[in-house]
Amino acid sequence: FDLPQERNTPSLSDVSESNPAYQAIFDIIALMVKQGNYASPKSKKFRPKNKVRWQFAAQLALSLSGDACGIGKGGTRQEACLAKAIELGLIDKDESISKPMTKGEFYELILRALKLPSVEPAADVICMDVDTTHEFANIIATAKYYGITKRYKYKGEGGYCLLEAPLTKADAAIIAAKALEAKKNLQQ
Repeated sequence: FDLPQERNTPSLSDVSESNPAYQAIFDIIALMVKQGNYASPKSKKFRPKNKVRWQFAAQLALSLSGDACGIGKGGTRQEACLAKAIELGLIDKDESISKPMTKGEFYELILRALKLPSVEPAADVICMDVDTTHEFANIIATAKYYGITKRYKYKGEGGYCLLEAPLTKADAAIIAAKALEAKKNLQQ
């Protein structure tokens, strides 16, 4: 789970050092390239504000779990990673992969990939919009326990998880970097 010491990732024209996700983006790209699950973008763009698709999430989850997916016959790396993630049970085969991934779905995928032990939600509210009866209550409680959660602000208020909202690539990078750190801490 260690990141490469030398950066073999390209400079990205759409990710400046002032971007709060800058370090996380470069770290996850380095990890995915190291695992063979991602090719450096030819366009030199990461598109941090784009919504995450299931194929990209599969590439990232497999990289976090230490699995490589390669490239299938006549297919793309993304298709091969998605097929491998389905084969490993990280993604349900019937997921609607044509739609953007939500934040809650991404937390669930990352926790599955890293095989972090589940934590029961406390009796109180986890986020302003997630209580213990929410479908992702156990997922977000586990992510919170391991320090993986990222609080999202909604209309100037803090403490909302917005788990049904689409996930951006920048947010995915931040969450994945925190998840990788949590996994390293457990192994020590």
